[in-house]
Amino acid sequence: MLRPLAILLAIFSLPIHAQVIEPQSCVHDQHYGVLDFWLGDWDVYVGTNQVGKNSIEKTMKGCAVLEHWQSVDGGRGISLFYVDSQRIWKQVWVSEYGRMPGGVKEKTHQPLQDKGKVRFQGRVYAEDDESYLDRTTLTDLGNGHVRQLIEVSMDEGKTWKARFDAEYRRSN
Repeated sequence: MLRPLAILLAIFSLPIHAQVIEPQSCVHDQHYGVLDFWLGDWDVYVGTNQVGKNSIEKTMKGCAVLEHWQSVDGGRGISLFYVDSQRIWKQVWVSEYGRMPGGVKEKTHQPLQDKGKVRFQGRVYAEDDESYLDRTTLTDLGNGHVRQLIEVSMDEGKTWKARFDAEYRRSN
């Protein structure tokens, strides 16, 4: 019967072949360019009123997109957009209102036929196990502006109601 010390010595005396694996960049893979039109620093308006600022950047060697939101009243939120192992874009949104419905969201990319539009959709759960659908559509307006429309459906997608309809204008 081997003693514990002898077992440890046997394990640690085995040759270790460490292999350093360099992460591959996603920068040159077109699949990772879906949100490129939204990258940058933005002033966000609803009508003529500025409601916040947003900064969108690629991170992790171009394999993810990180969003930093700040409303004019100081509220903040962060999104991480990434591609899962099945090459499907996902979004995780976390805000300071994480305990409220919609304060944390997980959405999946919904392919659209319209070029210049990207949509993510998911289900939001309330504390009473009620839920509703929540979707965000980003539209490249072609003039250096982007429209973000966030809608909810209480009837499983039969009808949609706008919750947030804003125009992103590049910050100077």
